[in-house]
Amino acid sequence: MRVRRVYSLEGRLVVRLTALMISAMAIGFVALMIYSREAARKIADEALKDALVTDFLHDAAWAFPIIAVVLLAVTILTVRSSLASVRTASESAAKISPGRIGVRLSTVDLPIELAPLVAAMNDALDRLEKGFDLQRRFTGDAAHELRTPLAILSAGLQSLDESDEVKQVDDEVWASL
Repeated sequence: MRVRRVYSLEGRLVVRLTALMISAMAIGFVALMIYSREAARKIADEALKDALVTDFLHDAAWAFPIIAVVLLAVTILTVRSSLASVRTASESAAKISPGRIGVRLSTVDLPIELAPLVAAMNDALDRLEKGFDLQRRFTGDAAHELRTPLAILSAGLQSLDESDEVKQVDDEVWASL
């Protein structure tokens, strides 16, 4: 059986955007290197040409890892701040329980792609709340319907001659109310 790995949206975005930015930076770096080699070709002195290219590569090479780390940090901060509203909606959803059925998920600052999902979730919660309300009314009505005959039975038992059996039945009727 093949196990499917589950990755977070945040992780996938960070990896993809960082790879894209570093690739673009590497292409720019290679283009700059090609340009410097072309510029060095125009210089007649071979020693000066080699020194120029070597100095350029030496001076520019240290910047590549630093820029890559800065790009990674900017990507992480950007993705995290972009998905903050999704995290907030998730926390709100975690607070929904039978005792707090009136809670709804906010669509404020939510990415437009997730708004229909949140709206559908809120509609489902509305339907569940109506179902719980109907169930509460039904049980309340059923309890009332059961109390009335039991109260009539108890009143009828009080009109009988008092005996141990009558008292025991009356106690059971009152216990069930």
